[in-house]
Amino acid sequence: MLEKDKTFRNAIAGLVGYKELLDRIARLDMKMSKSIARLEA
Repeated sequence: MLEKDKTFRNAIAGLVGYKELLDRIARLDMKMSKSIARLEA
């Protein structure tokens, strides 16, 4: 279930304290993707 259900996986991550880290990594990933897209344009 952890592999298939992203919402469930995030809920479990939050319970063990990783939710904040995952959110921060996701934001950094989005910023990097935008920066790379600008460089490639």
